[in-house]
Amino acid sequence: MLLRTMSASNWSVPETEVLAAAREVLEADRPAALATVVDVRGSAYRRPGAKMIIPEDGGGIGSVTAGCLEEDVRSLATDVLAAGEPRVETFDLMGDDDVWGLGVGCNGVIDILIEPLSEQYRPVLSAFAAGNNIAVCTVLDSTDRAQSIQDGAVYLGDRAYCEPAPATFDRVSGAWPDWLVRAVREPAETLASRGKAETVTVERKASDGSENTEHATVFIDGVAAPPELFVFGTGHDVEPVCELRKMRTFA
Repeated sequence: MLLRTMSASNWSVPETEVLAAAREVLEADRPAALATVVDVRGSAYRRPGAKMIIPEDGGGIGSVTAGCLEEDVRSLATDVLAAGEPRVETFDLMGDDDVWGLGVGCNGVIDILIEPLSEQYRPVLSAFAAGNNIAVCTVLDSTDRAQSIQDGAVYLGDRAYCEPAPATFDRVSGAWPDWLVRAVREPAETLASRGKAETVTVERKASDGSENTEHATVFIDGVAAPPELFVFGTGHDVEPVCELRKMRTFA
């Protein structure tokens, strides 16, 4: 089994292994949660886009910190799986002691999206396996906290996928209004090719002519296709190169 309990040696596994674990639990039809760092203010070991797979029956792979929050996230994942609904949890670690007084390590405010891992996530696994870049666009908040917005309705956890080549924007769930699609499409294409993640908030005046505004906050997680590494030869230097390859995100 690929899934295992996080240890000191695997807290920062390559994204290839985390996504392979996601594919494994989906194909085995095992209930599991996906935890993703969506925003960081201050210092933290992991940046937005860091992921952790948490099966209902234990184990898991990946991390959202260097061990500061994993047990809390596992506990919350149990609640998320029981409710069958996503949630965004904010962890404020600003009050913790600095490491050597330098303000490094887990000493920031971290927002983590915890959601049931479902077939909705299949497009990113397929794109990654095929060597294609893709951006996962997930709604974190919208006008009046998950109330309808004009010309459509998006709710926490609603998702769309953006593939830059060829350019597509597929709305997996939610009635994404056209103005929101237009606003997130360009950054999604850029982040997909760079393999970076960012949370964006889009706001505009309500279309009913009033002074009200409507907004949506969307987490855009760019998942770039892993580069391929070819090793030629059988010399003594091949083995350490292959070991280093396992520590990085190579196909």
